[in-house]
Amino acid sequence: MERRTYLQSGTAVVGCLLVAGCLDDDDTEDEANGDEENGEDETGDEENGETQEESRDDTEIAAEYIDDADRNLEQAISTFEDELDAVDSIEDGHFDISLIQSYIDDGESDLDEAAEYASQDQRDEIDARRDLITFLREFVAVFESLDSGVEDIETADSYIDAERFSDAIDRVDSAHSHFQDASSSAEAAQDAYADVDRDVLESLSDINPNELQSAIDEMQTIVDSMVPLADGFASLISGLELFLDGLEHFEREEWHSSYERIEDSEDEFSDAVTAFRDGEEIAPGDIRDDFIEFTCAAENFETAAGHWAAAARAAEDGDWDRADEESQLGNEALESDCEIGI
Repeated sequence: MERRTYLQSGTAVVGCLLVAGCLDDDDTEDEANGDEENGEDETGDEENGETQEESRDDTEIAAEYIDDADRNLEQAISTFEDELDAVDSIEDGHFDISLIQSYIDDGESDLDEAAEYASQDQRDEIDARRDLITFLREFVAVFESLDSGVEDIETADSYIDAERFSDAIDRVDSAHSHFQDASSSAEAAQDAYADVDRDVLESLSDINPNELQSAIDEMQTIVDSMVPLADGFASLISGLELFLDGLEHFEREEWHSSYERIEDSEDEFSDAVTAFRDGEEIAPGDIRDDFIEFTCAAENFETAAGHWAAAARAAEDGDWDRADEESQLGNEALESDCEIGI
């Protein structure tokens, strides 16, 4: 289970924004050309005691602030892409949104300044950018929560290896909370993007709104699959704890206690299978492959638990041949090729 795979929908959305150039640079170029042409006038104005801002009309001032906002928003998107690229290589694997949010905040401040000088047409452009900022804030929040949740699942896996099941459950519960937060942010991002004026958005850049919507929809499907992922792992871990405890009772020939715990584990494994299958129906692409693998592993544990519970019951009845047969079948299920693959 690679964290980068679960963040791939972020790459798709960012790709739509960056490949299109996100926000148009024409105004910036016009501004630069205008500055060169008016260089002598600015010098003259300063000599006459006038500031540069006083020598320009309000729409020019607003245009500069809008250009500044554009650069900050582009930088926010570019930094988001850098974080996605680095998430598997940085030591703690944490997705850091602080710099991204800083650029978004600066862009919003630029728009506040622009609004003081803007014409009505410029106000329309400002409003469109504000809608885009609202979308970006929720979009970034999705991946902060998603990354934290996946990190929790990975840590839970380490606790499973150490048979620290209580700690593993705590981490999965934390992941479940992060995934629910990601789902809420994804819904808010969808709503925010729906509010963006498509005509104005296309006039600002070469973004194809339909392509961007498709990328956002893919993000939603990934996020929607995360809650059943956490549910499945919670049941799987509970089942493992009960199953291993049941096997210890089996070794001590405490047959009744053994099959009670193992049968309870079978129910937990069955719940895990159901949750992972729910995820299979939602998850796209490579993530669906992970769910199929998780489902296979849970099914194997469920099958093994069924055989070991039958072995314990047979042993309690004194049917040693059947107890031996069932325990061997249980071991075969555990030794199958399907791995959890976290």
